[in-house]
Amino acid sequence: MWIKYVRLYILAATIYPYVQDLGLAMNRNTLSARDSAILAEIELADTISPSVIARRLKVRTHTVQHSLARMRSSGVFSRGPFIDIHRLGMRWCGIFMSISGDGAQISHATRFITQQPRVGWFAELHGSFSIGLALAVSSPKQADSFLKELARECGITIYKKSIAFRLSLMDCPRQYLSRRMSRREFYYIEDGVESVSIDSTDVRILQAFTTFPDSSIRELASRVGMPHTTVDLRLRKLKANRVLLGHSIHIYPEKLGRQLHKLLVYTRAKSEQASRKMRTFAVTHPLVSHFIENIGGWDFEFNVEIESLAQLQEFENQLRRESAPLINDVVSLGISKVHSLRRFAGDVESTR
Repeated sequence: MWIKYVRLYILAATIYPYVQDLGLAMNRNTLSARDSAILAEIELADTISPSVIARRLKVRTHTVQHSLARMRSSGVFSRGPFIDIHRLGMRWCGIFMSISGDGAQISHATRFITQQPRVGWFAELHGSFSIGLALAVSSPKQADSFLKELARECGITIYKKSIAFRLSLMDCPRQYLSRRMSRREFYYIEDGVESVSIDSTDVRILQAFTTFPDSSIRELASRVGMPHTTVDLRLRKLKANRVLLGHSIHIYPEKLGRQLHKLLVYTRAKSEQASRKMRTFAVTHPLVSHFIENIGGWDFEFNVEIESLAQLQEFENQLRRESAPLINDVVSLGISKVHSLRRFAGDVESTR
């Protein structure tokens, strides 16, 4: 009997990569070369107008507007504010872990994590860990309290975990969208910046702005029950204080027939040389969408958007080859399902 199960396991391990690649291909949203080029133009320059894009790509403005409307309605991308919570005395804590329990307990844990306002990102994984999340905290103790409450409330066992605190995050342009290399824009946030004071009014405006990013000033004012002049003044001040950095485009790679993988990089010794080398690799590689530097369980984190597992292997081989003396280990985590994506830690308290 055991021979039968061994054979089934070997068969499953053999065909899994092909099934996964087939799933990516079947889920692909067909984009023309023009659509991809338009998407590349707005990805990290959301304030650019359709007319400017049209001039750059030598197409009609109506063509750009129609393309963006079609891609957005089909779920290729969404738009939202880019908020630096480090300016509010907070930081993101990355937690990767595996949990065990019966079906009801796992479902309860999924709902519990999704509903926590401090959770900015939460996903099911395949690889060394079963789930991953980003938790907004003002102290390490809050991460510890979160894990204890999760285990207590849901009756699960956390049998494997790794935790790191984010030092910096860089949004990189997805170079696979277009061959045009005229722009090298990216968003970059870093820990250690001077905190600014906000009050409950600022928090309410940020929450509304995050939930309804396309609202006009007057629409936001109506939602929060304030004069539009107050909302406008507060948003201007938040931008001036670098709390609100602008808008960013969140692209859903699965809609493009790609799968998001996270690569956790462990180095032999943390150094400025290692940081520079990893940053350079991130901004020059066409598959990298985000690069994160951490302190704690792992040192660096790459988000890569791949079309096949062979492409992922090529990426990892290149990373190891170009950073051979620095890297101790690389752990690849596939993203199976994203349950939560928030751009602002919802229960941030006022600081004045």
